[in-house]
Amino acid sequence: MLLVAEQMNLSAEPHSSAISAVKLLDGRRRYLFSWIINAHHLLFYIRKPALKLMPSLSSGALEHLRNVKINPAGEVTIRIETGADAKALTEWLFSPATGSDRLNSEQQRATDQTKQPAKITDGRR
Repeated sequence: MLLVAEQMNLSAEPHSSAISAVKLLDGRRRYLFSWIINAHHLLFYIRKPALKLMPSLSSGALEHLRNVKINPAGEVTIRIETGADAKALTEWLFSPATGSDRLNSEQQRATDQTKQPAKITDGRR
């Protein structure tokens, strides 16, 4: 999952609490996804900033994946028990059909806006 996240330009960081968790941040440092490491499974979260960017993720997860719940905070949780579960999640979440390509294009726009514009000259001094 980390490799796929990196391909989507998401950075992984350890969660700063006592629980064993990883958080995935986009280029603007928005906390989009995370997972908690449990003894026999991972609990993957689609966090509120991701749901705000891509509201269809909630219904899409319920439709395409197993072991999906909406927690009291309104975030989507997905229990990952097998390698097949992890593969199904990454293939669904990071496919263009989910709209996650919008996340990449938004990140690119944000990056482009921070770059200095190129100077255009006509070659005269």
